[in-house]
Amino acid sequence: MVSQNVVQIHEFSRELIDVSQKDGRYVSGGFGKEVGVSDVAVPEEIQQAVNKGDFRINDNYPPQDGEYALIARDINEYSVLAVATRQIDDKGERPLVAYRYFWLEKSAQYIDGVGTLLLWWLRSGKPCFEFQVSESSSKLNSNAQYYTREDFDVYFQQCSLQVVEILSKIKHYPYVFKPESFREFLPWILHTLALQLQKQYDTTLSWAWNVRLLDYPERFLLIYCADEKAYQENTSHIKTRLKSLISPTSFTLESEKNADRHSNSPIDTSNVTQEKEQREIDKQTLHLIKKLLLDIARDNETQISHLATYLDRYPSANWDWDAIVDKITMSNSANYYTTRYRALLTILGYIKVPDWLNWWSEHNDDNDDKKSLITSLTLQKRLIVTTKKLDQNNAYRQLLNYLYAGIIELLLKCHSLNTFYSKEEKKQYQAIEWLLVKSNSIWCEGFDNYAFNLVYWLIREEQVEDDSFYNKIGETFKEREEWKQKYKFIKHFPQYTRLAYLFAQQKNYCLSAFFYQLSDGRVPAKIYDRDYVKIIPTTRVEPKERNWLSSVSNLFSRDTAVHFAILFSILSLISAAFLIVENPNLLNEIHLQKIRLLRENK
Repeated sequence: MVSQNVVQIHEFSRELIDVSQKDGRYVSGGFGKEVGVSDVAVPEEIQQAVNKGDFRINDNYPPQDGEYALIARDINEYSVLAVATRQIDDKGERPLVAYRYFWLEKSAQYIDGVGTLLLWWLRSGKPCFEFQVSESSSKLNSNAQYYTREDFDVYFQQCSLQVVEILSKIKHYPYVFKPESFREFLPWILHTLALQLQKQYDTTLSWAWNVRLLDYPERFLLIYCADEKAYQENTSHIKTRLKSLISPTSFTLESEKNADRHSNSPIDTSNVTQEKEQREIDKQTLHLIKKLLLDIARDNETQISHLATYLDRYPSANWDWDAIVDKITMSNSANYYTTRYRALLTILGYIKVPDWLNWWSEHNDDNDDKKSLITSLTLQKRLIVTTKKLDQNNAYRQLLNYLYAGIIELLLKCHSLNTFYSKEEKKQYQAIEWLLVKSNSIWCEGFDNYAFNLVYWLIREEQVEDDSFYNKIGETFKEREEWKQKYKFIKHFPQYTRLAYLFAQQKNYCLSAFFYQLSDGRVPAKIYDRDYVKIIPTTRVEPKERNWLSSVSNLFSRDTAVHFAILFSILSLISAAFLIVENPNLLNEIHLQKIRLLRENK
């Protein structure tokens, strides 16, 4: 029986015809089918991708002798890794490229198909194209343990700051790397970067490693070139075909507009200023928007594209919400339609995210309520995805602004919760954690993206004007430094404890360690050992080292607790001295009692 965490890997090769031997090596008279003999039927989607050249290297630019190139991409529910090597024709003059393809079907979305193929291929001895099946190839184990995207997220946290900085500079695709851009730029590093881009920008995963000239380089997300000449060839081919990555972490329309001036973006932002100045919307349009919101909440999702069009034309910040909001629906008790309606108003900026979260956290006790909440989150994502698919970039950016502004509000709310919080505050935190970490929604995706940028900003000490949470951290560091200068010790801030726990649940251990250090001056061992970034110097603490003083420190801050403990010790010594003066035999009695206790413990 095959284990549930195992996937089946299949393969096929490019067909080479008229095969013969010359000077002790195999040569070919030409090509046959692009999809040659396979162990199983190759899915139609993969065949189409191969036949139209999605993996093809120019035959005049094969890898060097003894080297290989890797081309990988996701194709719907399939993942494919192509291994390309140099061969020669039967005249011994013209080079050609031979391919051996490995593919699998992903049984779940969380499986990283390309990463699984890559690691399996490396551990299997890097099998390449063969004219005749060798004994080693016949013994290949086609069952492979699968890896998840989360596994590579953990690996990304271990990557050096140089890799993090490279990722922050990628603003368009295909992005072509110079061969010297990173010493030992191994294929799994390229794959890790591609995964991070896919997470941030919802792009299709596709990359090529150690290539000289691709037939269609514009079809890739990332390309790592074999040499300088290859870099020049590929960049020359795609320089007029670059596409901008629309950053979901840009919080203002103006900042995106400025960024687009320096890219080859197909997006037209010339109307942004005009739309920002749009103040008046006629009553008929307001009535149509009101009706669209009600229809969509009542499951008529075909109207989403119409709502997206109005949002693109008229920014929701300028809507007359008194004329749009349906008071009856808002006053209704929680039900399927009311929940969806409120979710729409939230992602459009009318309802504040903490208020929305408090409302629905009161109505998640039974399965019907939970189903309504989940479908409402799906509805929010569908609206965002629709604006992107329709290239309605003003609408898309508005929705992302509201999404990230909401995440910031929730982090500030988490910051404001007392360390020893009440039952109500505990419920508020649990709702925040569920939405940002466990709901598998657009909020989780946004939180992942925000956390990545937060790490980068903190490392680089960036100035980010429009992020009140990041600026709150800056104020904390300023106060921390002032205390250090004035009182000669470091003040701790227990209000960051909940945030440390939240980021640990997200498995962002570098931010979790960062906030634990701020809150208590120490980091739990299991978090410390997984923090490969070290935003600030941290102190590792074993679980047994935490005692009553740690609990006091959460309430008063550790520094106050230390002073309290010192005072308590002094008072204890004074009391003991007084008792000994009053009773000279007391010291001997205490000593005898200690001896008895030691004997009992032995």
